[in-house]
Amino acid sequence: MPLKAVIMGPVEAVRDAFAHTSHWAGFNIAGAALIGTGDSPFLELARVAFWEALDIAALDAQALILAEPPADGVTARALLERAAEARMKMFLLENGAPRGLR
Repeated sequence: MPLKAVIMGPVEAVRDAFAHTSHWAGFNIAGAALIGTGDSPFLELARVAFWEALDIAALDAQALILAEPPADGVTARALLERAAEARMKMFLLENGAPRGLR
């Protein structure tokens, strides 16, 4: 059964990821959590000015796919911890495909 997933990241990275989603087996993309301004081809589930402002638990998904990594390790660790608290699996896009994070 596919995981209900939300793609998250800066709008440009989320837009770039859209071209690859048809090749992602095992995911049902419910929408996007966007950082910054601009349009996205995904249903907008949340929009914040910076990574740390997002309420991950409110996304109601089984997986969070980062369209690109946060700029610093502190933010990345905080996102990973918050996803774990929300019982979500976290993935990072690499070469157009989601790779699981631990």
